[in-house]
Amino acid sequence: NECLIITGSQKFSCYSGYKDNFEWTGAYEDKLERDQCKRLKRQILAIDALRFRNQSYQSDMNITIRELNKAYCGFKKQHQHEEPDIATGKWGCGAFGGDPQLKALIQLMAAAKAGRGL
Repeated sequence: NECLIITGSQKFSCYSGYKDNFEWTGAYEDKLERDQCKRLKRQILAIDALRFRNQSYQSDMNITIRELNKAYCGFKKQHQHEEPDIATGKWGCGAFGGDPQLKALIQLMAAAKAGRGL
């Protein structure tokens, strides 16, 4: 039932590729506005997903509820003002072995409950 929100993160480099094909392509100039604390108006949400070595575990209701709660914890509004939509990519898939369609449904349900766009 926890997540990590990083506020004001800065990007310094442009890159291309992934894993063995990853390479630096140049410096990055950030043009985002800053808040009253001089932080960039950017937030990064970190929520862990379960790793699935056996695909059949994903359909277990306790596992699904855990993932729903985890996503909701990260997606719920932190302030009363309007917050931006959430961009997650394929959270819990890839190296974690999650089913992309199931994870998409979990994220859509959590975002809807939190009142956020996805």
